[in-house]
Formats: sequence, C-alpha cells, structure tokens
Amino acid sequence: MTDFEHQGPFAEWLWPRLGHAYASPLGWAIEITKAAEASGRAGIDLFFDLLSEFKAERSPEAR
Repeated sequence: MTDFEHQGPFAEWLWPRLGHAYASPLGWAIEITKAAEASGRAGIDLFFDLLSEFKAERSPEAR
C-alpha cells in the first residue's frame, strides 16, 4: 500500500484535519477540492500545504 491509496496513511491522517469523523467514500482528492472551494483557495495549494504537514509529522525528527 502506498501513502496515497484511497484508505492509505495520507487519507487516514487527512480526515480529522478536514473535520471528518470517518473516511469519505469520495476519496481524499475530492474532499480536498471541496474544502479548498469552501475556503476560497486553490485545491492544489491546499493539497501541497496538507502534504507538507503530513510529511513533517512522519519525518524521523517529528518522532
């Protein structure tokens, strides 16, 4: 399993940050797009901000 599969580590990490109590059947890409639209941001910008947070928390220095 890669980090970015539908129910992979990125998705599991993402749901609480987007205010979801459980995984969305639509997948993380759609949910990031919806969150970005709701906040007036570009979806790609929000994705890369979230990706940076995800990587930072998984880095050896964060443990």
